[in-house]
Amino acid sequence: MITALIAKNKLEFVDGSAPEPAKGEDTYQTWRRCNNMVVSWIVHSVSPSIRQSILWMSKAEDIWKDLKSRYFQGNLIRVSDLQMEAFSIKQGDLTVTDYFTKLRVIWDEIENFRPDPGCSCKAECPCEAISVILQRKVEDLVMQFLRGLNKQYNNVKSHVLYMDPMPSINKVFSYVAQQERQIMGSNMLNESEVKINTANNQLSCTFCGKNGHLEANCYRKNGFLQNNDAKGFKNSSKKVCVHCGRTGHTIDVCYRKHEFPPGYKFSNSRANAVKTVDAQQENGQDSTGQEQDFRLTQQQYQALMSLLQENKEDTPIDSNTSKVNTVCKDLSQRGNSFISSFSCKRDIWILDSGATDHVSCSLKHFASYNKIEPIIVSLPNNTHVTATHRGYIKLKDKLFLKDVLFIPSFVYNLVSISKLVSTLNVEIVFTSKSCVIQEQISKEKIGIAKSNHGLYVIDNHAALHTTSHKCNSVDVNLWHDRLDHMSDERLAILKQKHLYINFDKTGRCDSCHFAKQKKLPFPKSTSYVANCFDILHVDIWGPYSIPSLHSHRYFLTIVDGHSRFTWVYLMCNKSETRKHLEHFVHLIKNQFEKSIKIIRSDNGPKFK
Repeated sequence: MITALIAKNKLEFVDGSAPEPAKGEDTYQTWRRCNNMVVSWIVHSVSPSIRQSILWMSKAEDIWKDLKSRYFQGNLIRVSDLQMEAFSIKQGDLTVTDYFTKLRVIWDEIENFRPDPGCSCKAECPCEAISVILQRKVEDLVMQFLRGLNKQYNNVKSHVLYMDPMPSINKVFSYVAQQERQIMGSNMLNESEVKINTANNQLSCTFCGKNGHLEANCYRKNGFLQNNDAKGFKNSSKKVCVHCGRTGHTIDVCYRKHEFPPGYKFSNSRANAVKTVDAQQENGQDSTGQEQDFRLTQQQYQALMSLLQENKEDTPIDSNTSKVNTVCKDLSQRGNSFISSFSCKRDIWILDSGATDHVSCSLKHFASYNKIEPIIVSLPNNTHVTATHRGYIKLKDKLFLKDVLFIPSFVYNLVSISKLVSTLNVEIVFTSKSCVIQEQISKEKIGIAKSNHGLYVIDNHAALHTTSHKCNSVDVNLWHDRLDHMSDERLAILKQKHLYINFDKTGRCDSCHFAKQKKLPFPKSTSYVANCFDILHVDIWGPYSIPSLHSHRYFLTIVDGHSRFTWVYLMCNKSETRKHLEHFVHLIKNQFEKSIKIIRSDNGPKFK
């Protein structure tokens, strides 16, 4: 701020060098204009919260002194935070220049709060304490800068620490920046070398189609080396093949990599054996590589295991099937064939009066289940099976089974009649052809089991065609009308005591809505304003929680009924409404030579 004022040649208005002249002097107007300009600069440079406290000051010198007395004092907590921030900054992914700039900003702010002390002695001080303090401050800054650098600058750190005396912080920064440029230059060189090597490896021969060489160096086009020449070349060359480990050639021309040329003469039969073994090893490596490249993701593995487990659960076990069939050994041969056919139909449920628990043979039926400790289940033929899971199964909309045991080795689905009656509070009616499961109070049919060869069977896939007893089940709106338009809350209480009342909140009664309306809806307006200023619509908005710069909390809106043009007047209080309306009426009369016919408002007290 001081720099800007000096540039504008206006610093004298805040430091007291340009006092206010008398009002009768010729320089008063010039001083007042410059003072107001500086006041405007200061007011618009501070935050809105501070602006409210200096808004009514007219002199720039007073504003400057007030702000200086409040905010120029050093803050110990702020100094402590800056010191902790300086020690915690690390270079990380930043460049040396960016890292040094962040530290320099913090150091400058600390310097603003705690400037360097100066010697006020009249005679020259021989102790040189001030110079020692300044040197220690430089050492602290250098150590903060070096500690935050990355490990790749350890050489520079060691070099600087060995210097005596310690160089300035700018000199140390110059050393580190030079080291950074060297590292970046070497990295760029390495990247260019990698690109060149990659380009060489991507060479392709247009004659044989192999990679790693050009057509001018292709052995298949220009001929292969003879045995003697090859031996001499192998003995004299220092090249090593990374594929076969032999010397004298590289991987680009390795026969074991790119196959031996046709008609190649081996020195002895052992060479042929070596060729065969190498070929087999190479093929084995390729096949092994193909097998290793084939991998299953975690989701694919889990899906495969769940599919195998499901198939395992659905596969009946012959030994257990024979044990179950012994229970029905007193049945006829026809009955045995019928019972055996149930093992292939997993959606068939048999009502059993002798079973103490519901039993299922497949996890597909369960809506939810939990793994439990194994439970031993006894069968009528003195055999035992194990239940591993227990869960919940929904057969129909209102027919569901709780605490169903899952027995993997079982091939039937059993419904325990005793448990069904006790858990669902239903009654079961048996006839010669069917068995009806219905609720005790409403008598609603929730399930039916057909008689088949002496067994009552529920088919889970069969559609349930019921003619339930709904003599007392009526529409909820009818009960609402009969009970003198009873509220939804009261109907909910009645339903708890009388289950045959079907209650939901989707029913709507138009009579209840019309009865609660205090006024009829407004009719659609067909009037039309022919000329401007025939009808004016006025209204007041406010108060607002945050006032404006001039403490305005309300505004008056005036809308013309014909042109829809709007005028807005800011107000500090509602009492200013009458003054603004009178001013607006005179404005229309003088400017447009028209008289306002009607002013429409909400009949508030401020318009009276």
